[in-house]
Amino acid sequence: MAGFEPTSFDHSSAYNSAPPALLFGPSGSARSDAADLMREAGLRLADVDLLDGAPDRLDRQLAVGLVWVESDGQALDDALLDRLALIAETGPGRLVISIGSAQIDAVVAALGAADAQILIDATTIERAGALAVALAERGLPGRASDVGRDNA
Repeated sequence: MAGFEPTSFDHSSAYNSAPPALLFGPSGSARSDAADLMREAGLRLADVDLLDGAPDRLDRQLAVGLVWVESDGQALDDALLDRLALIAETGPGRLVISIGSAQIDAVVAALGAADAQILIDATTIERAGALAVALAERGLPGRASDVGRDNA
């Protein structure tokens, strides 16, 4: 009979217990940049999908920490705007919505005074800033370090 054989575990892929984050938008550099920002912030990016699939995907999601919508100039349909307004009003989830200037009226009309980071023709730096504000306002875990502080 064989003796006890020690088993080693790979601890490098630890489970990320942060609330899931979802990203919606047409495939392209803006969506790719947003996904990179979210991953670098330590978020658990649960799904990346096209705008057309966003309402159904949001309906299937039980809990969400952050929803990022990257319109890349496409109009956001009423079904998606309704789901986003509901998340902003009732849930602990944060919203980052990046749109073109032609979409301001429709998005603001749908969301009203909802707590959301709305970006207009945003740069990568503005996207990073909006993500930082969204994480800070809800207390979601993100990675930050104070390089000027002594770790004593």
